[in-house]
Amino acid sequence: MIDKGFSFSRRNFLKACGAAFLTGGSGGGKERVYSVDTYASLLENTPAYRQEGNSRVLVENVSYPKGCLLRIDRVVAGTEAFLGLPMNWWLGIERDSWVHNPKAPLAQKDLVVPFDLRRMSLVTRKDMAPINSLRESHQEYVPPENKRIEVDLESQSLTAFEGEEIVLRASISSGLWETTPRGEFSIGAKTPSRYMQGSDFDLPGVPYNNFFTERGHAVNRKIKLCTFSGELENKIVHFLLKKY
Repeated sequence: MIDKGFSFSRRNFLKACGAAFLTGGSGGGKERVYSVDTYASLLENTPAYRQEGNSRVLVENVSYPKGCLLRIDRVVAGTEAFLGLPMNWWLGIERDSWVHNPKAPLAQKDLVVPFDLRRMSLVTRKDMAPINSLRESHQEYVPPENKRIEVDLESQSLTAFEGEEIVLRASISSGLWETTPRGEFSIGAKTPSRYMQGSDFDLPGVPYNNFFTERGHAVNRKIKLCTFSGELENKIVHFLLKKY
């Protein structure tokens, strides 16, 4: 993860993003654009901008909420000064193709956010890799079938096990819109980030999703929910299972 101690050099930044030169930079004030495959974890609410040619336009009254994990598919090396930083980069947000309401504010095409380490950390796929098969505590391989998560809805708590060893305990918040299902389930799919929408909310970047039903029930990291009528606490089963 790239944090606030990261060196502000173009080479380091692009290398960390796994960047490949895409287009631009051939004169006439053209901006350079690089193709990347990385994520930005937001440490603060971050304003959204729309890319229009070689300029950015603020999307009024819309921001990505703190805690979002946004998939970044391009880096734009801007030509104008911004935030007083020695170099100016914009991170292009990959747009999910399946969203129910493509006209929602954060589902627009060509949205970007300013790269600012006061607001975000970059997260690579390496950072999201599963725990190494050798646990430091006993240096034994722990196969997936020996890992389990127990959720207690009454106490709103979660406990993660490897074999019979407890490796994690945490509080959760479950079930706002419908009853959380009871029973035993297997995690059928995992996504680093997922766009979630409803009749009154629009939320890109729900992080670290572990889906355990075909109806979309998941264990994921807690995040504030953007709504069209105000702010509401998102209460699916929430928890950070970044490397479990």
